[in-house]
Amino acid sequence: MSPWLIFLAVQARTADCGWARQPVDDAIDEAIAAIDDFILANTPGHPMTRPTLEDLKRSASAGLRGSSTRQQYCEGPNNEFLQQIRSYGPDPIRKAVKVLLAKAKPGRYPCP
Repeated sequence: MSPWLIFLAVQARTADCGWARQPVDDAIDEAIAAIDDFILANTPGHPMTRPTLEDLKRSASAGLRGSSTRQQYCEGPNNEFLQQIRSYGPDPIRKAVKVLLAKAKPGRYPCP
């Protein structure tokens, strides 16, 4: 799964389920913004626009929620993984995104 989608999942779940924000959540917001900027600057052929990217992010977040109830969504099995991402702390997230974007190739989105 793309780091961008993982960060979007953490961001959405944190907001939707009322998890207390932590400094790592600011780093995740920054990571998403940095990856967004990469996507906007490096989409070949037909350039990606900010509104199109925001629509894509909304669709991705809605897809992550699926048809589960709020309880299933907020207490589901993926929460342990998403909380583990949050447990890394802000500095490792920032460092990982710098490395990811330094190695990313245009047109592939910054996904492995």
